[in-house]
Amino acid sequence: MVGSHYRIDFCAGEENDIIILSLVRSNEEDNCGFVAEENRICVSMSRARLGLYVIGNMDMLARKSRMLTHSCYSAHSWDQMGKSCPLY
Repeated sequence: MVGSHYRIDFCAGEENDIIILSLVRSNEEDNCGFVAEENRICVSMSRARLGLYVIGNMDMLARKSRMLTHSCYSAHSWDQMGKSCPLY
């Protein structure tokens, strides 16, 4: 079985037009896993050339990561955050 750390590290240097980043973490302990390591989230979020879609419990993740707190604030201020993502 391949762990999430391996998948992130394996693709760390690759850029793509569109990145779909799944940070699906939601638990009573506010355990956010690898997202607690700011360098991993920075690499994950900086590889999109045209579009970045982040899926997850952003309220919980923003409490645990300063970088995600800033990203969530920016996304809200630009009206780029929502509860759904239309697919075409």
